[in-house]
Amino acid sequence: MNGGPRASDDALVVLTQNLWGGAAAWPDRRDLLARTLARIRPDIIGLQEVRAPREGHEEVSQAHELAALLGGYTAYFAHARPIGLSSCEGIALLCARDVHERAVEALSLDPHDYLEAGNRRVALCGRITHQSHRIDVFVTHLSLSQRARARTLRELGDFIRAERERSRSAGAILLGDFNAPPHEEAIAALEHETHGAWRDAWKCCNPARARGGTWPAILPLRRIDYVFCQPAPVWHVERCIRIPYAGSDHLGVLADLRLIPEPHPPP
Repeated sequence: MNGGPRASDDALVVLTQNLWGGAAAWPDRRDLLARTLARIRPDIIGLQEVRAPREGHEEVSQAHELAALLGGYTAYFAHARPIGLSSCEGIALLCARDVHERAVEALSLDPHDYLEAGNRRVALCGRITHQSHRIDVFVTHLSLSQRARARTLRELGDFIRAERERSRSAGAILLGDFNAPPHEEAIAALEHETHGAWRDAWKCCNPARARGGTWPAILPLRRIDYVFCQPAPVWHVERCIRIPYAGSDHLGVLADLRLIPEPHPPP
């Protein structure tokens, strides 16, 4: 792994990683990922395709297994859809610091879109404090359907705005597997001011020729995993790199983010 410069003391280190939780050999893949994460020790880890035994027993999810192996992390799991009669799948946050509040939003589902089928998507928010500033951290996993992504990104935006208005946070971070390349209209719109002025961490630190593919891990041709931060002017991205194969069909994306709060206007 080409780690690049180390994070500064006031940087918040975040990682997004699709677990590929339903694939075979989970214990071996889990241990490989845990060894990788133990070397990096991100402050916040957003996880997708996380399995749990069944709805109502989320405290024993794959995210909780990782947290137990790593030590020093708390896992928060959000159920998205059932998998058969005995398990479910969702998303999760692993946090190495206190989470003051959490919120979950179920995104809409179009039963007539065969790419959505029964695959409901959700968004999870965790509220933390970093350098005395309140920050909202969001994680999600968007649909395989382009039409659904466009629709649910609008819903995600509404959820984020509502949570930020409620928390009065200094900034927000959005982690996830978006199942879409950067040029897709709904993804590109995230960086537009009218959509909240998100900053794409990868684009901040890598030249245009560095495509940054994250899937499939064996030959990463498509960049579909992202770290975004908002509002764009108050975040400095010190580093953004891909994490080499760590037991998933996706590469992880790691970013060191530094918050530069806007000065308060004079009274």
